[in-house]
This record gives sequence, C-alpha cells and structure tokens, in this order.
Amino acid sequence: MSVLLPTEPAGEFCSLRTVGLRKLHGLCDALSVSTAQRREAVELFQEISDSWGDFAVGDAPHWPSDITDDGSPFEFSVAFERNRFELRMLFESQLRSPTNRSTWDAGIAFGERLRKAGKADLSLFNQVADLFAPTTPKPDRFSLWHAAVLRDHACMYKVYFNPELEDPSKAVARVDTALQRIGLPAARRFIEACTTRLPFSTRLPYFSIDLEHPDNARAKIYLSAESAAHAAAIVAETGGLDPATCSSWLSALLGTEEPQRKRPILVCVAFRRDPAAKPDVTVHVPIRCFVDNDAEGAERLVGMLGVKDVARLQRVMEAVSGHAPASTRGVLTYASMRQTNGALRVTGYLSPQLYATPVAAVSGTHSVRIAE
Repeated sequence: MSVLLPTEPAGEFCSLRTVGLRKLHGLCDALSVSTAQRREAVELFQEISDSWGDFAVGDAPHWPSDITDDGSPFEFSVAFERNRFELRMLFESQLRSPTNRSTWDAGIAFGERLRKAGKADLSLFNQVADLFAPTTPKPDRFSLWHAAVLRDHACMYKVYFNPELEDPSKAVARVDTALQRIGLPAARRFIEACTTRLPFSTRLPYFSIDLEHPDNARAKIYLSAESAAHAAAIVAETGGLDPATCSSWLSALLGTEEPQRKRPILVCVAFRRDPAAKPDVTVHVPIRCFVDNDAEGAERLVGMLGVKDVARLQRVMEAVSGHAPASTRGVLTYASMRQTNGALRVTGYLSPQLYATPVAAVSGTHSVRIAE
C-alpha cells in the first residue's frame, strides 16, 4: 500500500512532488541548513521532478525505478567530510507511457534543458551517448539517470549509463569504447586489468560522466564485488587506495557476513584527463542488507564519522522516514567511503520509501526480492 504522511488526509490526492518536498524539508531541518541552502534544494527538487512530479503516489510506482528498492524515482544522499556536509539527489526522468526508450528520451530532454540554461556541459555525454542508447522497449534496470550535487556556489550534475542494457556481455566493450572516445587510457588499462588478471568475474553495472568541461569532468567506472576480498583485489588494481584501508572499512560495515547473492559491494573508480592525477576510489556497501535496522547501520559508521555526524545522520533518516531509525530498515540503503588527500568522505544514501515493499536483492531486476 502507499505511505500516507501524517499531514495528508486519507483519500486526498498526493503527488510525488508533494511527498518528496515534504521529505526534503524534513531533511533540511535535520541538517540545519541555511535559508539559502533550503531554497536551492527545493528549486533543485522542483527541477528534477519536472517529468514525474505530478504523478500520484498511488499503491505502486508508475515505473519501478532501480534507483530505490521500492521503485521510487529519486533518492537523497548526504556526504560528510571534515565537519561539513553535501546534499545530493539521484533521479530518473520518466514519461507517462514508460519504456526504456521513453525514460532515455526524458533523460535526454532533461540534459538539454540543463545545457540551454548554462548548467551543464554535454560535450563528453554527446561523444558516448549512442553506445548506451536503448534499441528496444524491453524492461531493464534502467537506461539513463542523472544526479545533482548541491555545492556552495553552483550545482554539479552527473549522468549514469547502464552498460549492461539489453546485453550484459557487451558492458566491458561499451565502456572501453566510451573511454577511448573521451581520451582516458588509464581507465581503459584499469578495466583490462580487472577483466583479465583477477581470478574472479565482476560486473560493470554503471558508468558515469560529470556534465562539466572535459578538462574537469570525471568518468566513473563501477565494478561489483561479491566479497570483501574481491573488493580489496579490485582496489589494488586502482593505485588510488590502499587495499588494507578498504578491508578495514568493509570489516566495520559488513560484520561477519559477505554479500554473495545479496546486492554486491560496488567499487567506483573515477578518472580525469590529467595523467598525473591518481583515480579517486569509492567503496559502496549495501548496508541495509547486513543490519536489522537503520540505527544499527548508523552505529556501524562510528569511527568513520564523528559523533556529531552520526547523530546528524540519524536525524536525517528519521526526517526522511518519519520514524525512529531503530524501527526502520532500508532508509539507509548504502554507505560509501572515499579517501582523498588524507580526508575521509562518508556518504549515506537515503531511500524515500514511498511504497511498502521488501528490500530488493541483486541489482539487475525490479522483481528479485529478499524474503522477509
């Protein structure tokens, strides 16, 4: 059934935009953002929800998005670093007659609006988009997503492609061709090493590009790992993070469990054109698969986050869900860690949980669920 907010009378029409904005205001309250930051966040959500904001929440998602376990078309996240935080949003543009092709077209239209408004540089996107464009309406995980990062003076946008779309066996070749086109030989060597030298197989489920000037933009490669040891082995190939550091993070977050058939760990490696720059490495852990409730998920981040930031994260989770973290599971979906210039950045990914469904399992389908 759909989730009715406490202030929403039963039976009253409730749009995705209305629910999303209420959750966003609660999140802003929990973070104690400034009036200007709140205004920017609200304007951003209005922008990203343009294609689906007027849809009724209903009893089930209009088009089950793989962004969230319950199919909601957006996700909030908060990054914490050096006593500062950064608010981000990941979303899928949708049309009322949804298919892989229509969501792709809606995403293309969103990117064009950004370009015309001077908010995004589509140079790299246009060089590689044809490699990832869907050719059939057959349902798949996704075809095109966008993310927005709220910063002090401007909003930075990113795009996410599905390399496995329609034919997972072509994922590596698609991304390699994309990297060749945009001039990132180091990234190509990294993928080759991971697909030829590692004694285990790995998926390449996501490929991302910053919508910035090519000299500043990052291309991000996501590889899956079905164990902590596999994740550390992938990290060792990057040259950008000590594998022992990765192992210590995973020990703290996974406990004694391994991902196996649950959603895998994701190792994200970001490359720039600067040949002297080491890649940034981010380790994403599907923490809701390894804890009994969201409070436990936050507690496992103690030691990585300061006490104040752990408390802030707990307030944020309660603001988004409307319930104490000890009574919810899956609001905190992922936790990620990245170490850059000696600073550790920890990000919590927050599902709006608009629909009451079990937690999704392996990333690759809308229908695979972990039994309650």
